[in-house]
Amino acid sequence: MGGPNLEVFKFSLNTVLPYKEQLFPPEQRLLQQLPTDQSSLREELARIKGERLARRLAKQEESDRRL
Repeated sequence: MGGPNLEVFKFSLNTVLPYKEQLFPPEQRLLQQLPTDQSSLREELARIKGERLARRLAKQEESDRRL
């Protein structure tokens, strides 16, 4: 009926599209101006680490609730 082209199309829809946000993040998640001095770089790294820690703790709390 559809042949191999249809199968490739279905594969791309089911597999590739969910990863689109990881490959091409939305602009509000991108850093528009890079830090120029060491103190602002450290502040930015601390902010990123804090966000990662908060996400990790939220996931851990959610998994604890399920158990």
